[in-house]
Amino acid sequence: NTTKKPIPVTLWLVCSGRFRQEVGGGLLLTFLSFHKKSKSSPPVTKNCNTKKNGFSTKTMERYPKRERGPSMLEKQLQRSYEEGVILAHTFSKKSASTNPAGWWMSEKLDGVRAYYNGENFYTRNGNKLKVPDFFFEGLPRGTECHLDGELYIGRGQFEACVSIVRSYDSRRAEEWRQIRFLVFDAPVVKGKIDLPYEERVAQSEKAVSSAPFATTVAITKCRGETHLEEALAEVLSQGGEGLMLREAGSLYERRRSHSLLKVKS
Repeated sequence: NTTKKPIPVTLWLVCSGRFRQEVGGGLLLTFLSFHKKSKSSPPVTKNCNTKKNGFSTKTMERYPKRERGPSMLEKQLQRSYEEGVILAHTFSKKSASTNPAGWWMSEKLDGVRAYYNGENFYTRNGNKLKVPDFFFEGLPRGTECHLDGELYIGRGQFEACVSIVRSYDSRRAEEWRQIRFLVFDAPVVKGKIDLPYEERVAQSEKAVSSAPFATTVAITKCRGETHLEEALAEVLSQGGEGLMLREAGSLYERRRSHSLLKVKS
Protein backbone atom coordinates (compact mmCIF):
# COMPACT_ATOMS: atom_id res chain seq x y z
CA ASN A 1 0.00 0.00 0.00
CA THR A 2 1.26 3.43 -0.92
CA THR A 3 1.18 5.90 1.93
CA LYS A 4 -0.61 9.07 0.93
CA LYS A 5 1.27 12.25 1.62
CA PRO A 6 -0.74 15.03 3.25
CA ILE A 7 -1.68 17.88 0.96
CA PRO A 8 0.12 21.11 1.90
CA VAL A 9 -2.11 23.73 3.51
CA THR A 10 -1.39 26.20 0.70
CA LEU A 11 -2.44 23.63 -1.92
CA TRP A 12 -5.61 22.84 0.05
CA LEU A 13 -6.54 26.52 0.11
CA VAL A 14 -6.00 26.83 -3.62
CA CYS A 15 -8.15 23.78 -4.33
CA SER A 16 -10.94 24.67 -1.96
CA GLY A 17 -14.25 26.42 -2.30
CA ARG A 18 -14.85 29.73 -3.90
CA PHE A 19 -11.17 30.39 -4.70
CA ARG A 20 -11.16 27.40 -7.10
CA GLN A 21 -14.34 28.58 -8.78
CA GLU A 22 -13.16 32.16 -9.37
CA VAL A 23 -9.56 31.50 -10.38
CA GLY A 24 -10.10 28.35 -12.39
CA GLY A 25 -7.97 25.37 -13.19
CA GLY A 26 -5.23 27.20 -15.10
CA LEU A 27 -3.66 28.71 -12.01
CA LEU A 28 -4.03 25.41 -10.17
CA LEU A 29 -2.09 23.52 -12.84
CA THR A 30 0.63 26.16 -12.82
CA PHE A 31 0.91 25.94 -9.04
CA LEU A 32 1.07 22.14 -9.08
CA SER A 33 3.78 22.21 -11.74
CA PHE A 34 5.87 24.70 -9.75
CA HIS A 35 5.35 22.78 -6.51
CA LYS A 36 6.53 19.54 -8.10
CA LYS A 37 9.56 21.20 -9.68
CA SER A 38 10.63 22.83 -6.43
CA LYS A 39 10.37 19.49 -4.62
CA SER A 40 12.57 17.72 -7.13
CA SER A 41 15.16 20.50 -7.51
CA PRO A 42 18.26 20.23 -5.31
CA PRO A 43 18.93 22.98 -2.76
CA VAL A 44 20.71 26.00 -4.18
CA THR A 45 23.59 25.60 -1.76
CA LYS A 46 24.57 22.27 -3.36
CA ASN A 47 25.39 24.04 -6.63
CA CYS A 48 27.49 26.75 -4.94
CA ASN A 49 31.23 26.69 -4.92
CA THR A 50 33.16 26.04 -1.72
CA LYS A 51 32.00 28.36 1.01
CA LYS A 52 34.23 30.56 3.13
CA ASN A 53 32.94 32.58 6.07
CA GLY A 54 29.38 31.92 4.91
CA PHE A 55 29.93 33.19 1.35
CA SER A 56 30.65 31.21 -1.78
CA THR A 57 34.03 31.79 -3.39
CA LYS A 58 32.21 32.89 -6.53
CA THR A 59 30.42 35.60 -4.58
CA MET A 60 33.68 36.64 -2.91
CA GLU A 61 35.31 36.99 -6.33
CA ARG A 62 32.53 39.32 -7.45
CA TYR A 63 32.72 41.32 -4.24
CA PRO A 64 36.36 41.27 -3.05
CA LYS A 65 37.15 42.22 0.52
CA ARG A 66 37.73 45.94 0.87
CA GLU A 67 40.86 47.21 2.50
CA ARG A 68 40.31 48.92 5.83
CA GLY A 69 40.27 52.68 5.46
CA PRO A 70 41.36 55.17 8.11
CA SER A 71 39.10 55.44 11.13
CA MET A 72 37.46 58.69 12.19
CA LEU A 73 40.09 59.14 14.91
CA GLU A 74 42.91 58.59 12.43
CA LYS A 75 41.39 61.15 10.08
CA GLN A 76 41.12 63.66 12.92
CA LEU A 77 44.73 63.05 13.95
CA GLN A 78 45.90 63.32 10.37
CA ARG A 79 44.31 66.77 10.06
CA SER A 80 45.20 67.96 13.56
CA TYR A 81 47.80 70.33 12.09
CA GLU A 82 44.84 72.48 11.00
CA GLU A 83 44.16 73.20 14.68
CA GLY A 84 47.51 74.96 14.94
CA VAL A 85 50.67 74.41 16.96
CA ILE A 86 51.79 75.35 20.44
CA LEU A 87 53.06 78.94 20.69
CA ALA A 88 55.14 80.58 23.40
CA HIS A 89 54.65 83.45 25.78
CA THR A 90 57.59 85.67 26.72
CA PHE A 91 59.48 84.92 29.92
CA SER A 92 59.53 87.78 32.38
CA LYS A 93 61.90 88.04 35.32
CA LYS A 94 59.43 90.37 37.02
CA SER A 95 56.78 87.65 37.15
CA ALA A 96 56.97 86.04 40.57
CA SER A 97 54.86 83.10 39.38
CA THR A 98 57.52 81.93 36.92
CA ASN A 99 60.43 80.22 38.61
CA PRO A 100 62.57 78.58 35.88
CA ALA A 101 63.98 75.95 38.25
CA GLY A 102 62.89 72.51 37.08
CA TRP A 103 61.89 73.71 33.60
CA TRP A 104 63.57 72.34 30.47
CA MET A 105 65.86 74.68 28.52
CA SER A 106 66.74 74.53 24.82
CA GLU A 107 68.11 76.97 22.27
CA LYS A 108 65.60 79.12 20.42
CA LEU A 109 66.13 78.26 16.77
CA ASP A 110 66.22 80.79 13.98
CA GLY A 111 64.51 78.79 11.23
CA VAL A 112 61.14 77.93 9.71
CA ARG A 113 58.54 76.27 11.93
CA ALA A 114 57.40 72.93 10.51
CA TYR A 115 54.83 70.36 11.59
CA TYR A 116 55.11 66.78 10.29
CA ASN A 117 51.94 64.67 10.44
CA GLY A 118 53.43 61.40 9.20
CA GLU A 119 52.69 62.23 5.57
CA ASN A 120 53.68 65.83 4.81
CA PHE A 121 55.22 68.96 6.29
CA TYR A 122 53.07 71.99 7.14
CA THR A 123 53.71 75.53 8.33
CA ARG A 124 52.45 76.75 11.70
CA ASN A 125 49.39 78.10 9.85
CA GLY A 126 48.58 74.73 8.25
CA ASN A 127 49.93 75.40 4.76
CA LYS A 128 51.51 72.40 3.07
CA LEU A 129 55.21 72.69 2.28
CA LYS A 130 56.78 71.26 -0.86
CA VAL A 131 59.59 69.01 0.28
CA PRO A 132 61.84 66.78 -1.86
CA ASP A 133 61.28 63.04 -1.49
CA PHE A 134 64.72 62.31 -0.05
CA PHE A 135 63.98 64.56 2.94
CA PHE A 136 61.40 62.03 4.21
CA GLU A 137 63.98 59.27 4.52
CA GLY A 138 63.86 57.56 7.91
CA LEU A 139 60.90 59.58 9.20
CA PRO A 140 57.90 57.69 10.64
CA ARG A 141 55.07 57.24 8.16
CA GLY A 142 51.39 57.21 9.06
CA THR A 143 49.24 59.33 11.33
CA GLU A 144 50.24 57.76 14.66
CA CYS A 145 53.33 59.93 15.15
CA HIS A 146 53.44 63.69 14.58
CA LEU A 147 56.55 65.81 15.01
CA ASP A 148 56.84 69.53 15.70
CA GLY A 149 60.09 71.30 15.01
CA GLU A 150 62.08 73.73 12.93
CA LEU A 151 63.60 73.57 9.47
CA TYR A 152 67.04 74.90 10.26
CA ILE A 153 70.39 75.55 8.56
CA GLY A 154 72.35 77.28 11.30
CA ARG A 155 72.74 80.43 13.36
CA GLY A 156 72.39 83.55 11.28
CA GLN A 157 71.05 81.55 8.30
CA PHE A 158 67.37 82.42 8.62
CA GLU A 159 67.09 84.25 5.29
CA ALA A 160 68.83 81.42 3.42
CA CYS A 161 66.54 78.85 5.04
CA VAL A 162 63.40 80.82 4.17
CA SER A 163 64.57 81.23 0.58
CA ILE A 164 64.92 77.47 0.13
CA VAL A 165 61.76 76.44 1.99
CA ARG A 166 59.32 79.07 0.71
CA SER A 167 60.57 79.18 -2.89
CA TYR A 168 60.73 75.48 -3.64
CA ASP A 169 61.83 74.56 -7.14
CA SER A 170 62.66 71.02 -8.25
CA ARG A 171 65.85 72.41 -9.75
CA ARG A 172 66.85 73.60 -6.26
CA ALA A 173 65.94 70.36 -4.51
CA GLU A 174 69.57 69.59 -3.71
CA GLU A 175 69.72 72.74 -1.58
CA TRP A 176 67.46 70.97 0.93
CA ARG A 177 70.39 68.72 1.86
CA GLN A 178 71.83 71.54 3.97
CA ILE A 179 68.57 71.83 5.96
CA ARG A 180 67.85 69.79 9.07
CA PHE A 181 64.49 69.16 10.69
CA LEU A 182 65.20 69.84 14.37
CA VAL A 183 62.41 68.23 16.40
CA PHE A 184 61.46 69.64 19.80
CA ASP A 185 58.11 67.91 20.39
CA ALA A 186 55.84 65.04 19.35
CA PRO A 187 52.19 66.18 19.61
CA VAL A 188 50.87 62.72 18.67
CA VAL A 189 52.52 59.48 19.80
CA LYS A 190 50.97 56.14 18.82
CA GLY A 191 47.63 57.87 18.43
CA LYS A 192 47.81 59.50 21.89
CA ILE A 193 47.63 63.27 22.38
CA ASP A 194 47.80 63.51 26.18
CA LEU A 195 51.33 62.37 27.03
CA PRO A 196 53.59 64.46 29.29
CA TYR A 197 56.45 66.41 27.76
CA GLU A 198 59.25 64.06 28.85
CA GLU A 199 57.58 61.03 27.29
CA ARG A 200 56.94 62.89 24.04
CA VAL A 201 60.60 63.90 23.84
CA ALA A 202 61.73 60.31 24.38
CA GLN A 203 59.41 59.12 21.62
CA SER A 204 60.56 61.84 19.22
CA GLU A 205 64.17 60.70 19.70
CA LYS A 206 63.18 57.18 18.67
CA ALA A 207 61.14 58.48 15.74
CA VAL A 208 64.07 60.28 14.08
CA SER A 209 66.87 57.90 15.07
CA SER A 210 67.14 56.61 11.48
CA ALA A 211 66.43 59.90 9.68
CA PRO A 212 69.55 61.45 8.08
CA PHE A 213 67.92 64.88 7.76
CA ALA A 214 66.26 65.07 11.17
CA THR A 215 67.37 65.12 14.79
CA THR A 216 66.06 66.30 18.15
CA VAL A 217 66.86 69.55 19.94
CA ALA A 218 69.12 69.19 22.99
CA ILE A 219 67.42 70.03 26.29
CA THR A 220 68.82 70.74 29.76
CA LYS A 221 66.97 71.03 33.07
CA CYS A 222 67.24 74.53 34.49
CA ARG A 223 68.59 74.83 38.05
CA GLY A 224 67.35 78.38 38.59
CA GLU A 225 67.61 81.98 37.41
CA THR A 226 71.41 82.10 37.59
CA HIS A 227 71.70 78.98 35.46
CA LEU A 228 69.20 80.45 32.98
CA GLU A 229 71.16 83.70 32.67
CA GLU A 230 74.44 81.85 32.13
CA ALA A 231 72.95 79.61 29.45
CA LEU A 232 71.37 82.60 27.70
CA ALA A 233 74.64 84.54 27.71
CA GLU A 234 76.49 81.58 26.18
CA VAL A 235 73.96 81.16 23.35
CA LEU A 236 73.93 84.89 22.56
CA SER A 237 77.74 85.01 22.48
CA GLN A 238 77.71 82.33 19.78
CA GLY A 239 75.23 84.21 17.59
CA GLY A 240 72.11 82.45 18.85
CA GLU A 241 68.71 84.07 19.24
CA GLY A 242 67.78 83.05 22.77
CA LEU A 243 66.35 80.19 24.81
CA MET A 244 63.09 78.32 25.17
CA LEU A 245 61.68 77.10 28.48
CA ARG A 246 59.29 74.17 28.70
CA GLU A 247 57.42 73.27 31.87
CA ALA A 248 58.13 69.76 33.11
CA GLY A 249 55.26 67.30 32.64
CA SER A 250 53.24 69.72 30.52
CA LEU A 251 50.86 68.69 27.75
CA TYR A 252 50.94 69.81 24.13
CA GLU A 253 48.44 72.65 23.69
CA ARG A 254 47.50 73.91 20.24
CA ARG A 255 47.46 77.55 21.29
CA ARG A 256 49.69 80.13 22.95
CA SER A 257 50.59 78.40 26.18
CA HIS A 258 52.12 79.50 29.48
CA SER A 259 53.90 76.13 29.64
CA LEU A 260 56.19 77.31 26.81
CA LEU A 261 58.23 80.50 27.27
CA LYS A 262 60.78 82.25 25.07
CA VAL A 263 63.74 83.94 26.72
CA LYS A 264 65.59 86.77 25.01
CA SER A 265 68.10 89.37 26.14
